Amino acid sequence: LKVAEIFLTKEELQALYDMKLSGLKEQVRDLFLIGCYSVQRFSDYSRITKENLSVSPSGNKVIRFKQKKTGVEAPIPILDDNMIKILEKYDYNVPQISDVVFNRYLKDVCEELSATVPSLAVEVKTALKQSERKDIDGYKLNEDGTIMRPRYECVSSHTARRTAITLMFLSGRYTIRQIMFLSGHKTETQ
Repeated sequence: LKVAEIFLTKEELQALYDMKLSGLKEQVRDLFLIGCYSVQRFSDYSRITKENLSVSPSGNKVIRFKQKKTGVEAPIPILDDNMIKILEKYDYNVPQISDVVFNRYLKDVCEELSATVPSLAVEVKTALKQSERKDIDGYKLNEDGTIMRPRYECVSSHTARRTAITLMFLSGRYTIRQIMFLSGHKTETQ
């Protein structure tokens, strides 16, 4: 099922960070937050190690690595102090989790969080209409026949990247070109 492309707000990210978890759910949550704070793809933020951290000439902490998909090497600023706390928790070696397991557990974590953060339970349109899908049992439809799902079901590994990019844009502190440089996008359309 093609879900809506959502991003999380700063308040939702902080609530996620503050959530009491353990085991694999905690690791998934932490890895997702690293993605939200780094603007990178899962294939990049899931392989950060201590060797990737350095300090820029202006004295800011940055992550340096060659992006797997594009081959671009760019210093990525640490956008939130929570990221340093998470990296320190794992001695700067992020948990290794397959993307399939990651996405499954991430939806569970976000569903749990929706009990205290109701915005995650708000239903959003998916990309499919009833006429395009025969097996719609259990799916809520809006008035135009579009399948609706709670936001927590739309969260995936790529939501971290979309969240980071969107929050950078909304902050007004970064130009489109700066965001593109950090994210590795070649065009604004991407």
